[in-house]
Amino acid sequence: MQTQVQTQASVNTTNATAASNDTPATIAVGLNDTVQAAPATNTATTVMSTYKRIEQLAIDREVWEQGALRTSNEQLYALLAKCYALYGEMCSGSAIAKAMRAELEDFIGKKAYRFLESTHTLTKIVKCVFGVDRRRVSTYSLVLREALTQKLTADQVAAFIASNGGVEEIRRSKSATAKTPKQKAELGREAVCSNQLAVISSDKIAESIDLANVGSDLIAIVTQQADGSLIVRKLISSKSVLNAALACAYSASKAVVQTDIKNNEAANDDKVRDDQIQKTAAM
Repeated sequence: MQTQVQTQASVNTTNATAASNDTPATIAVGLNDTVQAAPATNTATTVMSTYKRIEQLAIDREVWEQGALRTSNEQLYALLAKCYALYGEMCSGSAIAKAMRAELEDFIGKKAYRFLESTHTLTKIVKCVFGVDRRRVSTYSLVLREALTQKLTADQVAAFIASNGGVEEIRRSKSATAKTPKQKAELGREAVCSNQLAVISSDKIAESIDLANVGSDLIAIVTQQADGSLIVRKLISSKSVLNAALACAYSASKAVVQTDIKNNEAANDDKVRDDQIQKTAAM
């Protein structure tokens, strides 16, 4: 009788241990018998899981934006890697992958997002997670599609982004029109050197510069006077300051050119309209 009580206690202890460890894979039913629990294959459960995962990623994005992690690029890269991993799970012909794709479309429908038929699924996922900022969606999608082109795994994405200078640097390198600050500085130098506003010289200027650096560019801090003259206050030879100023010169020149183009287009439109009015009046 005492042996039976001890055996029953052992069974109870085994069952309690299994319950406390939350291990559904093996259920204890006796001293020597076990039954393997069937894995979860319910499609509805998988679909709901996908929906919740997208929502959770969007919540993670809000935490990153609004909280202390806002300045953490590592957190952003990890979040992009999760988006990439989610996409990877959808890329098969299995019932689960099909259900995940359907749930993504359902999420898109509920958010009233619109995409072209040719829009890449990675772009759809990025928009669902990061919202409707077109530039951000375009940049992050481009980065992840570049990772896809290079056949990276999800756990390689974050390191890939970091080692390539971040998302903006990757975007610039893949864009046909985007230019790096160094490229802008070179173009700015070309624009600036094509003009010569004045030639100035003085003993004090000669004393403040290295005369051996003939042909080098400098930044001059000047103060404009009422009579139109300029007082030279300081000459700066810092390369970083110079490149920043030349990049600004390029951007300003580009803006002027684009404005002129738009003005010319508008003037041409007005001329065409006037010519058409005159022809109509003459008929």
